[in-house]
Amino acid sequence: MAETELKWYPAKALDIVTEGVAIINADGCYAFANRAAQSILGTEETVVGRHYDDPLWELTTSDGRPVPVDEMPLAIVMRTGEPVLDAEYCATLPDGRQVALAINALPFRDEEQQLLGVTMLFSDITQRSRSEKYGWALSEMSTAVYSSPDFDTIAQRALDRGVDALGCDAGVIFMREDGSDWVMRYLCNLPGDMLGTSVPGEDASFTTLTGGPQGGAIAYNDAFQDARINNRLMRRFEIKAMLDVTLRVHGRDVADVSFVNHSKATPFTEDDVDFANKLGAMVALALENVRLNRLYEAEHDATIRLQEKDRVIRQAYSDVIDAVTGGRLVILSPDEVDAVIMSETSGPYEIREAGELSAARSTVRGIVGDVDDLQGLLVAFSEGATNMLKHAGGGTYQVGKTGEKVQLILSDNGPGIDFRQLPKATLLPGFSTTQTLGFGFTLMMELADRIFLSVTPDGTTLVLEKDVRPPERPSVPVQALECALTGPFAERLPMLTARNSPLPALMQMVGFRVPPSLRD
Repeated sequence: MAETELKWYPAKALDIVTEGVAIINADGCYAFANRAAQSILGTEETVVGRHYDDPLWELTTSDGRPVPVDEMPLAIVMRTGEPVLDAEYCATLPDGRQVALAINALPFRDEEQQLLGVTMLFSDITQRSRSEKYGWALSEMSTAVYSSPDFDTIAQRALDRGVDALGCDAGVIFMREDGSDWVMRYLCNLPGDMLGTSVPGEDASFTTLTGGPQGGAIAYNDAFQDARINNRLMRRFEIKAMLDVTLRVHGRDVADVSFVNHSKATPFTEDDVDFANKLGAMVALALENVRLNRLYEAEHDATIRLQEKDRVIRQAYSDVIDAVTGGRLVILSPDEVDAVIMSETSGPYEIREAGELSAARSTVRGIVGDVDDLQGLLVAFSEGATNMLKHAGGGTYQVGKTGEKVQLILSDNGPGIDFRQLPKATLLPGFSTTQTLGFGFTLMMELADRIFLSVTPDGTTLVLEKDVRPPERPSVPVQALECALTGPFAERLPMLTARNSPLPALMQMVGFRVPPSLRD
């Protein structure tokens, strides 16, 4: 291979990785940006040669405060000579996109340790950040719906949390009044004098599209031009993009939730649409709760009213959690458990103390055999068994396997999880009703394909289910790239793990120092 061709291989090697890598000289200008960096920040012509504090990129903190120039990662590294690691910022890009970035910045030096510039690695964590906000918003709304009879408070909170999670400009909830008109009753980031504004049914075509038995949230990412909706109405309210979902209760379209962008035409994504559907289900549930309160206050005595309301709300809770998790976490009543569990299982085996966990894992391993991600399934089992020991003093487990799936069934006679805390305990990473529950359910949901859970005051049944797939070959870890991707920097690059990676060979071809762990 010609020497001139070899000179291009460092850049080509960096183009293989999926995170942005950029080199900024001591004068503060971008000297290099790999393909991923160009995708995140703009084209190569846009990035290379520009100064790191170019107003083309508007950098803010996660709560929206502009980042002063002397607090930007590169400025800190150049001033202190120390790395900046795991910093998170929001950025508005040249094409109008708003993204959340995770940034690592390290100094690079010459042989005499003179600072030459900064190597930056950044990842687009927008979806991760959004997903976390989605989870918190939905969990908070689940708790509010169950515990508060005040629809006004719930509706306003849903709107506020939705706007924050979606990162959009504003939101509004319309209530259908007089059978046809839609009236603005709840606002977020909109002028107060808009409250009470009425939109005739014939102008609110978006409610027709998202309503009805087959309705669901829809994103209109070019609201001025989209032929499906009233463009005149969109221009009247200066709505460039809109995400809309109509709330249907007992066969009637009774309310509508709209999230909008005025200042930018940032498109709403499929994940945003999914979140809006789930949030809309929460608000519809709150409306149903109000209806039930009124009904039972009129027709039942206090004891029957509370019992029936609790039953209905528990069922609605189960439906919402099932929807939020895409069917991966299913809440069962005690009489539904037997229908889920396999007809033939091994066990039950008792487990009463932590010292028995190792033997229990061996038993599971011996029965399950060689399946894909067996270690992950064992970790999920250990987490469930540990929680059973800590919160119920022990219990039993059974193991079932067919040609299509594996089930691990854990049962105890403990007090179970307070149903009002169930969304947080099962959906939020790190939430705990004690200091020991921690990441239990979210971890198990990552490692199992489905979880079935039955909780009563007399005990808990947890079914971990995983589809059987042939085992995969392990991936080959890639630890470093010369200069930008070695030393402490490499340790912070989880993306450098790829099956049959060509990076080590490329690094050797161009004379990079290849770490011993990558040579063979």
